[in-house]
Amino acid sequence: MKKLNKVIWLILIIFFMGLFKFKDLKKSYLTDNNIIIENRSKYRYLNPLNDYYELFKEYPTELDEIRTLLSESFNDEEIRAFYRLHFLDFHSKENDSVVIYYPIYDDLLKTRKGFVVLSRGIDGKRNNVITDSLFKSSYLKSLELYDKDSYFETGDTITLQNSKKKFDIFNIFFGNKDEIIRYHYND
Repeated sequence: MKKLNKVIWLILIIFFMGLFKFKDLKKSYLTDNNIIIENRSKYRYLNPLNDYYELFKEYPTELDEIRTLLSESFNDEEIRAFYRLHFLDFHSKENDSVVIYYPIYDDLLKTRKGFVVLSRGIDGKRNNVITDSLFKSSYLKSLELYDKDSYFETGDTITLQNSKKKFDIFNIFFGNKDEIIRYHYND
């Protein structure tokens, strides 16, 4: 009887610890998601990339090109602060990880006319590693995304039908996908 009581207590303790961990993960995810939604509305991801576009008439092939451009006028600490302000991925499990950036090429001209910015999503890991060019007509097919069917294009941006993402505990452990936090294309 004493062994049965110990097993029951152990199961209850594990259950309640799991419940508290779940609530903590959910709160953390929703906080990070709200920060991303706020940054999306403030154009944090868009402004530095559009400034680059104005200079070179193409978007960069990678974010390091912006770092190189900034290094001509700013020191390393100022550049790190700039990256934290504009490109920090709040869902990443690594400290100071920047968002995932891919240029979008025009189908006919083969020039970089747009970009897509991805967050690592709820699992905190990078799941899209694309070595080929992404083109306007087919970039969504090339990406592994959470809720892929909930994105729709409106002019030069892509919008999430429901910006309030649901929290799915399954995706923390098995969610091998990223999420779009910014898309832009100059026609």
